[in-house]
Amino acid sequence: MAGVVGAASRSLRSYGWLITALVFLALVRLNQIAFFWFQFESVTLFNWERNYILVPFTLGAWTLAWWQWLELPGGRWTTKVAYGLTILLIVASMTALYANGLRLGFIALLLITLFYGFRTKVRETWWTLPAIQSISVGLLPRKCRRWVFRASGSPSMWAYRGRNMLMKRSTW
Repeated sequence: MAGVVGAASRSLRSYGWLITALVFLALVRLNQIAFFWFQFESVTLFNWERNYILVPFTLGAWTLAWWQWLELPGGRWTTKVAYGLTILLIVASMTALYANGLRLGFIALLLITLFYGFRTKVRETWWTLPAIQSISVGLLPRKCRRWVFRASGSPSMWAYRGRNMLMKRSTW
């Protein structure tokens, strides 16, 4: 769908990152289906595939997709930072070192994206803010999800429900 729409309107680069991010997100969900329905992979393999490979690549792809979607200037440094954060997150997740800190780096990059978006393209940024927030909440761990809601200024009514599972379920 994104490929067909991309051929008709915006730059090919923004739709390329959107397609990449959607494919990685589909692979995350496909991995869950394969684990729970068919039960041919172990918990260790499922955890390794999801947390060490798919989620870091998905975070990097979505970060670049939002930057390109808003057509913000300075794409080279953003691409380098997102690539670096993705590789560091893979290594940190495998060694259990500073993985949440690197995820906060992705949140910082998303906040920079929103900041530049609100400075240059206010209307488009307001329209993409719910999508950015929803995707971020679904991919980030519970500790990092609170930061996304607090930093974006959204009312965090989900905090009153006890555990944060409702916040994650409501976005998917």
